[in-house]
Amino acid sequence: MRLPRGSLSPARLPPGEKLWQGGPPTIRKTSGRFVRIPRARFILENVANLTTAALNHRPIHLRPGKHWSLKRYATEWLDGEDGVAALSPDELSSSAIRQILDDVAALGYGIRFGVVDSADFGSPQHRLRFVMLGARDGTCPALPAATHGSHAAGGKPLATVRDAIWNLRGNPGVHSEYTPPVRKFFEQVPEGGNWRSLPPAVQRIAMGGSFEAGGGKTGFYRRLSWDRPAPTITGRANRKGSALCHPEFDRPLSVSECAAIQGFPEKWVFCGAMNDRYMQIGNAVPVHLGRAIGAAMMAHIARLSRQKRQSRQNPIFAIHFASMVTGKPSPYPAATDARHRPVSAAMCPLQNLAGVAAMTR
Repeated sequence: MRLPRGSLSPARLPPGEKLWQGGPPTIRKTSGRFVRIPRARFILENVANLTTAALNHRPIHLRPGKHWSLKRYATEWLDGEDGVAALSPDELSSSAIRQILDDVAALGYGIRFGVVDSADFGSPQHRLRFVMLGARDGTCPALPAATHGSHAAGGKPLATVRDAIWNLRGNPGVHSEYTPPVRKFFEQVPEGGNWRSLPPAVQRIAMGGSFEAGGGKTGFYRRLSWDRPAPTITGRANRKGSALCHPEFDRPLSVSECAAIQGFPEKWVFCGAMNDRYMQIGNAVPVHLGRAIGAAMMAHIARLSRQKRQSRQNPIFAIHFASMVTGKPSPYPAATDARHRPVSAAMCPLQNLAGVAAMTR
């Protein structure tokens, strides 16, 4: 990727502050991945299904019952089946996130976490991401508040595909193509439709073996709508099973169109082969969501800096501020504001684990 000069500017953290950000690409045992640094904060971002992932994966064909849904194993096949051992605790649904929570709590971090949709922050696509913010200063950084759509108080309308790529209709840039047999099915799908929009006699032919598979299969032969947010932009725009067909033309979205929906500035240049550029763009966090998460953490750091300055000017406030950070009771409880209560890691999760997992179903 080549960026124009001046495209990025450094975050201005107060002296002595440290901030870590990461999106681990795989789900493995997490113990030891968080390093204890005084006054450090971190941002962890990952796929929404992290909330239901197992710490150790057992392939479906090696599970009792051979079922794809790990949630079923919380109540079924508890004693195994036909000589196949039951799943161990670290092979069950949500064991990965529980390990992460145990690790960060043991290291003394206060955390908030949740599943957020990039469309709620101005992105012209629905993209669910797991976000965790943590701090080792006795406080819990707040997750960003939605600014668009029905989840925002007085928010703006959701951004749409039209908002992002209408100006590229005449010059979309390079793009992949569907094979002729696949394209003939897309030609029959209207704007905003998918395989269910095909004539009944054609659906089984188009879907092949996937026709009998479970689930809604809404991504098959999907054509985007101009006036709604796009589905999640992936690194493979030409797949029939997670299709990103242009609203008007019988082709996948172009590299430039995918970049625009992800929120990248028009002047940013993605390098490499066409398929590599698709992958770079599809693997990225939407710019609007990344900006909102970063702003939330910076607002948290700025708020603490203001409180520290105030504590130097007001001795009694300094005692209350130290109480908030250390968790030790203040000798002036009558003067302690509700906003300055001691905060523990147990108080900080935005919602319980079951609630977060329910958001990803």
